[in-house]
Amino acid sequence: MNLLVDKYTGSCEGKVDRALFETLPNGESLFLLANGSEGPFTHGYMPIIALVKECVASSLSHSLGSIPSRLSVASSDFEKSLSERFPSSGVIGEQKYSAEFIAAIVDQDRVFFAWIGSQQAKVVRKGQCVRETVPHITVLPGTTRRGFVVTTRFFSTIPGHEEARVETAGPWYVRSGDIIVLADCRLFALGTDDEIGRLVTKAASSMPAKALVAWAEGLENRYAESALVALVR
Repeated sequence: MNLLVDKYTGSCEGKVDRALFETLPNGESLFLLANGSEGPFTHGYMPIIALVKECVASSLSHSLGSIPSRLSVASSDFEKSLSERFPSSGVIGEQKYSAEFIAAIVDQDRVFFAWIGSQQAKVVRKGQCVRETVPHITVLPGTTRRGFVVTTRFFSTIPGHEEARVETAGPWYVRSGDIIVLADCRLFALGTDDEIGRLVTKAASSMPAKALVAWAEGLENRYAESALVALVR
């Protein structure tokens, strides 16, 4: 199967490209969307995002075994690198770093996922969402109809932080015309599955990721600046 891939990061993210598309040495396609934080009130921290993309892609390029096990190993490799490159001693005032991501590997007509945090994947078929991953979040009552989203699982350098593991899924089987969409769950929450499905289907052959992010930015959601969309052909 061939893939037509579009990834886009909106204007408010500057140069922080959170999405990755790469063809692995064995011919598999890797899609990844990452987020990183420096302290509790920032997101889109470029060094962490770059480290996620570097470590996960490198691990998957050199590992052997089943795809789910390779995805788990890649996440462990990243967690180790995060602790080594961004150590935290727990001293008051010292920055604490965290990361979350979703990765997808497409192998022929099979798709495998690994994720931790608020990043989410959906598969759209004939304009309708037919499958989706479940992000690690809790929605608390807030001032908006969507509430306040708290990420409940993530990698962190905070001393004593509970050990976190990625969740995996797959194989999911896709066919020609299907669309794989990666974005933060808060982007997806801006509309219904039918709205998201129609939007990416309409723009599938041109720039669907850009169209999706532009739609989200029009609704002023600061967690919705990046997306990756792959059309299966």
